Amino acid sequence: MHWSIEWYTTLPWNILSRFYGYYSKIPIPRPLRRIVYGIYAWKNNAKQEEAEKPFEEYPTFGEWFNRKLKPGLRPISNAPVVSFRFYEL
Repeated sequence: MHWSIEWYTTLPWNILSRFYGYYSKIPIPRPLRRIVYGIYAWKNNAKQEEAEKPFEEYPTFGEWFNRKLKPGLRPISNAPVVSFRFYEL
């Protein structure tokens, strides 16, 4: 087994999930929201202009992370069957 896969499988995912779940619910002060969300968006190539509301209106990281996009962005095909393929193994 490759070392990176072995390392990945040894991480305590249940503890990490609880940690992120807890911190995603903590309110972020309004003056810091644009900075916090902006850094995350920049690091992960999330487009700020696609959000339905301004960043300052999302009180927690969890709400911002699960934000709605503006209507009409990223439409799903009208085809009878839609298949998603994100990567190859």
